[in-house]
Amino acid sequence: MTTTPASSDNSVEFKPHFSAAISGDVEYVRSYLAAGGGVNGVDKWQESMLHKSALNNQTTIVELLLSQGAKVNQRNECQQTPLHYACISGGLTSVRCLLEKGGDVHARDKFQQAPLHCACIYGHVEVAKLVLDAGADIDAVDQHLMAPLHYSCANGHLDIVEFVVSAGADMNIADQDGKTPLHTACNWGELRIIQVSMVCVPDAA
Repeated sequence: MTTTPASSDNSVEFKPHFSAAISGDVEYVRSYLAAGGGVNGVDKWQESMLHKSALNNQTTIVELLLSQGAKVNQRNECQQTPLHYACISGGLTSVRCLLEKGGDVHARDKFQQAPLHCACIYGHVEVAKLVLDAGADIDAVDQHLMAPLHYSCANGHLDIVEFVVSAGADMNIADQDGKTPLHTACNWGELRIIQVSMVCVPDAA
């Protein structure tokens, strides 16, 4: 297979190697790299192949790219790292690989959200456990002063709520509007979470 290598560090338009990273075409990516293609080249959104593969849970490609020197904490135009994307997709093995290579659990995107926020927003409890074990701040707040627990409550992810509360999350932490996670659950009509919250912290309301 013949591929046309792109500059290793210059921004490029959407190219076949990005499509391969998204779809999981390991042989194309391997051939591209062998031909001298840049492992850290980015598209017009400043996303690398590692971003693409992490977001699409293409673990084999994530591992390949990391083994070839991909920048584990490279930022896209929204300041998201591949770890943010892996936490969005819920790819447990990809998250583990990124963490082993130095993925930053404290990295913040343009909205000041950390990877743990992403895991909690999208309901990936096992991923949340991994990043917490790696040292993530359970009560980290974003630009709206919302902690991961606020988002778990808003999205009805009962398993994550139970986990982060048991791990020590602050049930009384308030966002920029003074709302606690329980208030957030009430706003979104999440009855099961309201019940759990009332049991865990009777004065949370």
